[in-house]
Amino acid sequence: GAGGVPRRCGATESVRGGGVPARGGGGRGGKLFEQAEKLGSPAVVFLDPNVRPAIITDRGQWEHFHQRWLRQAHIYRGSEEDIDWSWPGRRAADIAAELLDGGMKAVFITRGAAGVTVHLRDAEFVVPTTSVEVVDTDLSPSETSTSGCEAADFTGFTAGAIALIQRGSCDFAVKAA
Repeated sequence: GAGGVPRRCGATESVRGGGVPARGGGGRGGKLFEQAEKLGSPAVVFLDPNVRPAIITDRGQWEHFHQRWLRQAHIYRGSEEDIDWSWPGRRAADIAAELLDGGMKAVFITRGAAGVTVHLRDAEFVVPTTSVEVVDTDLSPSETSTSGCEAADFTGFTAGAIALIQRGSCDFAVKAA
């Protein structure tokens, strides 16, 4: 559907508020919020506060802007750290239940290596993380990198796993072999 929202959701537009309230509502965050308000009910609004306490100079202003976004959002994604900072002393599961009771459609709480807990009105489940093997961390400029050009670069790599490899200086056929 339009705006990347599946038609089965019945939405015609989407607005993503990722990291927007982290700075307290100015700039890009303010413009996105205006767009969400203007679209109204046909929009699906995704909020990821991506809290960065070191750059928040006015917590009261941030909280005000965060609350405004919460009233517009349909989907909330926050880390455990975001939850702890935004609602000090409260349990993430209690916050998720409160958000769902207030009309949020889904709440995703990321838990680092423990995965993501997905909260829906009638279900809760955990999506585990997949471990990532770091094999060769040569991050030379892509055009000069030989990372992944030698079989030795993949020593210890699990066959069948997904590899992220810089384009580098050797042919792709060498890396795919």
